[in-house]
This record gives sequence, C-alpha cells and structure tokens, in this order.
Amino acid sequence: MAARVMTWRILALMALSLAVLMSSIVVSGSGRASSGTGYDPAGFAGAQAAMPRESAAGCRVLPDTSPSGATGPLLVALGASFTAGAGAPRPAQSWAVRLAELIRWRAVTLGVPGAGYTVPGLDDLGPLSRELERVDLAKLHPSLVVVQAGHDDANVPRAAEADHVAALVRRLRAEVPGARLAFLTVFSRPGATATVLKGELRTDSVIVSAIRKGDPRAIIIDPLRDHWRFPRAGGGLHPTARGHLIIAERVARALVNAGAVATSASRPSPASVTCTRLGVVYQHVGGVSQRQRGSVR
Repeated sequence: MAARVMTWRILALMALSLAVLMSSIVVSGSGRASSGTGYDPAGFAGAQAAMPRESAAGCRVLPDTSPSGATGPLLVALGASFTAGAGAPRPAQSWAVRLAELIRWRAVTLGVPGAGYTVPGLDDLGPLSRELERVDLAKLHPSLVVVQAGHDDANVPRAAEADHVAALVRRLRAEVPGARLAFLTVFSRPGATATVLKGELRTDSVIVSAIRKGDPRAIIIDPLRDHWRFPRAGGGLHPTARGHLIIAERVARALVNAGAVATSASRPSPASVTCTRLGVVYQHVGGVSQRQRGSVR
C-alpha cells in the first residue's frame, strides 16, 4: 500500500513539473513575439501569421514638419515587392517610405509582391493598373508618381508587355496630367545566369522604350543597366533595410537631378508612417510600431 501511495505521489509531481514547464514555454514564446516590436500580437503563432515574409503593403507618410491637414506636395509610389518593403523588417522601411522621408514629402505607397505591368502578382492584387484603382490616384492629386516594376514581367511576350506599359503611361497622363512621372525599372538577383540576365535586359528595354514613347518627360531610373549594388536579405533578390535606404537615396538623387524635387536630406527626416499589411495597420512613430486594426484603404 505504501509503495502504491509513493507511486501516485511521484506521478503527481511529474505532472506538476510538466505543467510548469509548458507554462514557461508559452510565456517565453509570447514574450519573443512582442518584445521590442511595440505591438502585442496574440501569441507567437499570431505574430508569425500577421507578419509574413512577403505581403502586399501600403503606407501613408506625413513629415513631422507638416502641420495637421497639410497640403504640401504628395508622392505616390506604386510597385512590386520592393515597394512593399520585402527584405526589410517592416513596410515602413521600404525604399518608397524612405524616399518620402528624404525629400520631406507626404506620400502614399502601395506594393504587391510579384506584380508587374502585366503579371497580377500576389492574390491577384496587381497588376499596376489595379494598384492605381486601389489608391484612387485621380483623387490624390500627386505632384510626383514613381512606379517600380519589371522584374516579375521577365517571361511576358514583348508585344504584350509593351502594350501594358503604354496603357499604364496613358492612364497616368490622363488621371494625373499635372504630375511628373518616374519609373524605377528592373532589379536583378545577384549571380543571375547569362540566360536570365539576357531576358531581364530584354524586358527592361521593352519597358524603357514604351515609357519614352508615351511620355518623353518621364524620368527613367534603371538599376539593372546601372549595376546597382546594395545589401540583400539572405543574399537574395530583396534589399535589407539598409539596402532599401540606399535605393531611396539613389532615386532621390535622380529626382533632384531631373528637377522633379527641389532637394533631398542626407538622412531620412522624422515622419509619421501608417502602414497596412494583411489587414493589420501598424502606426510607426518614433521608431515604434503600434498595432491597429484596419484595411488597405
């Protein structure tokens, strides 16, 4: 009888120890999900679901120097995964947001991974013509529109790609006739094979030619032919946060040289940045992302 009592006591202690261990694992996992982020996801698994490696993202930027309800110049940046901030920890670190912070303009950005002038991309949220509809460009009255796309259209037949690029340029000219247009064309993965590079150069040429025919005043920024180098996330296609900033600095310099913007700061200026990613809005203020519910529009 004494032996049976002792056995039950040992089993009870083992069960209690296991419960304490599991509790500590859950608490530490939840802590990792929220520590240092500024928002409080519902557990580690919830945080992973809310912040996928690639997702469509849109941001609104308001420089801290702008008064409430400011009506200063507005930048609209539309594009693919680079514009969505892929490779950076947060959409607020995308090249498009950093560009707005460098030139101290208000901005609306939208990026859809995999989208191009022809290819629809993630969840069929693209192509770029659909992105125009999502931001309702005509109502924004931007002073400058920057379009980033081309890499994902590498396998599109030339004639089809040229038609879609020409159609987008015509639509931009019709919807925002007073805006200056700039185009950030094809990015390539480091170490691309000669065959892949040849296809990318062909796509790049088709895009550039169609843009120039549609708008001779358009600013063309060509990272492929200019051999841009910048830090990449995991050595892949997408830039790190530092890489996004380098891209923003080069785009800003090109815009200043073309007379599209007056000046660019040496480092990003403080701004309030509200980003939407998979239906969750992150308010990025003072280096902290605060989680809110919201939608793309």
